[in-house]
Amino acid sequence: MKTHHPSVTHNTVPPDTFMQLRELQAQRVGTLKAQMRINNQCGALVRRMLGWDPNATEPERKKLVKMADKIVKSIQNGDEIAEEHQEVAENLSAFCMAAKIGRAPFDSYRKVLEKKMKALAVTVPEWEVIGKIQGFGELGFSIILGETGNPANYDNPAKLWKRMGLGVIDGERQRKCLDKEKAIIMGYNPRRRAAMWTIGDSLIKGNKNGYKTLYDEQKQYQIRSHPEMTPIHAHRRAQRFMEKRLLLDIWEAFSDQVVI
Repeated sequence: MKTHHPSVTHNTVPPDTFMQLRELQAQRVGTLKAQMRINNQCGALVRRMLGWDPNATEPERKKLVKMADKIVKSIQNGDEIAEEHQEVAENLSAFCMAAKIGRAPFDSYRKVLEKKMKALAVTVPEWEVIGKIQGFGELGFSIILGETGNPANYDNPAKLWKRMGLGVIDGERQRKCLDKEKAIIMGYNPRRRAAMWTIGDSLIKGNKNGYKTLYDEQKQYQIRSHPEMTPIHAHRRAQRFMEKRLLLDIWEAFSDQVVI
C-alpha cells in the first residue's frame, strides 16, 4: 500500500506554516494538560470517598477509577446517580460543578486552537494526497506536523518514527526502555507517543481499507507467530506497525520537497 502519488505537485511550504503549527500544538498541549488536571482532581476526590486503596490490585484500582469517572460525568451532566453513590454525589457535586465551570474556558480555547490547526493543515500541498486517507483528518495531520515540523527535514523515516516515539535503537523499542535516562537519550517522549496512539486508534476505527487491512493482516501475523501472545498485545503491535506505515507515507509525500 502506497499513499504517496508521484503526480502530486509540491510547492515550497512557507517555514512560517510549520512554526505556526508548532506553536498552536504547544498551546493545545498546555490546554489539554489544564483540562486533565481539572478532571483528575474531581476523579481523585471521588475515588477517595469510594475508599481508594493504593495497595489494591491493578484490576481493583482500574475498576474504581472507571466508577469514579462515571460518577463525575453523571454529576456534571445532571444524570441519575445510583443509590449507593448518592452520598458521594451530595458531598462532591458542588466541587464537580465548579470544576466543570472552570474547565469551560479551556474547552472553548481548545476548539479555537484546533480550528486554526486544521485550517493551516489543509494549506500544505501534501494534504492533497494525505487528506484522502480514511480515518485520518486535518487535526491528526496538523498534530503530527506540529510535533515534527517539516517531515522533509528528516533524513529517513526512522528518524520520524523516533520523533513520534516509534523508534527502535540497539534492538530496543523506545517505549520499552526501563532506564529513564537512556529513554531520554533515545528521544522517547510519552506525550508524542500517546498522540500517535490516538491517531492510530482513529485510523483503525475510520479506515475501511488500506491501513485497516494492514492492521488486520499484521495482527493475524503476530497471533500466528506468537501463539502465547495475548490479543491485546497483538493489537498493540499491529497498531504500532500501522502507525509507522502512516508516518512512512507522510515522509514519502514530503520526500521530494526542498528542505527548509
